[in-house]
Amino acid sequence: MLNFKGFGVILSLVLAFQFMSCQPRKWTPIETGVAGHVRQSIGNQMPDPDEPRSDPPPFETMVYVYELTPAEKTERVGTSTLFSKIHTRLVDSVRSDKKGYYQFSLPAGSYSLFVRQDGFYFASIFDDKNNAHPFHVEQGKVTQHDVLVNNKASY
Repeated sequence: MLNFKGFGVILSLVLAFQFMSCQPRKWTPIETGVAGHVRQSIGNQMPDPDEPRSDPPPFETMVYVYELTPAEKTERVGTSTLFSKIHTRLVDSVRSDKKGYYQFSLPAGSYSLFVRQDGFYFASIFDDKNNAHPFHVEQGKVTQHDVLVNNKASY
């Protein structure tokens, strides 16, 4: 049976964890790697002459860096920009913050970037060698790489 003192300790711990989870993430500056913002477009994106164009809202989601991934090393969902599996090595992952910001400290090299959407991996850009969402990191530089998740948008 839980006494009043035990209940108070448990309540204090729950409130402390809840408070800590509400704090904005503090990013540590990186010297070599990739950083950017994830945004999501949904619905009708056709220009309207009576309304100014606005930026898509930030998208808080999981962001994954894989070794450079050719399309044949993925399992695509139909003909969409979604993938159920990636068959290359996962290098790192992080959750983008409420502003959609993400960053990774990475060694120089070429990588593929995927973001999580509806239980799948999203990537809509391919290079001339059919590598999924490629980007390159140079030693001593931070590659700026923004991502627009737009598979639920119509143009």
